[in-house]
Amino acid sequence: MKYYILLLGLISCCGIGRAQTYTICTLGLDKGLSNNNVVDVAQDKFGFLWFATEEGLNRFDGTSFHTFYKTQG
Repeated sequence: MKYYILLLGLISCCGIGRAQTYTICTLGLDKGLSNNNVVDVAQDKFGFLWFATEEGLNRFDGTSFHTFYKTQG
């Protein structure tokens, strides 16, 4: 009898361990990225995301981009 109670307890706990849901957003030219061809991505100690593109370096703060363009020379 105690095995049935243990089995019932294990089965009832299966619904608790669900996967987390994630929100995915696309960051592109319409959001302020300088070029859609991203070469590298890094995160600094302040939480900024840095995107290296063929046009320059883009810093994303979670809401908008600040772009540092390449200069000739």
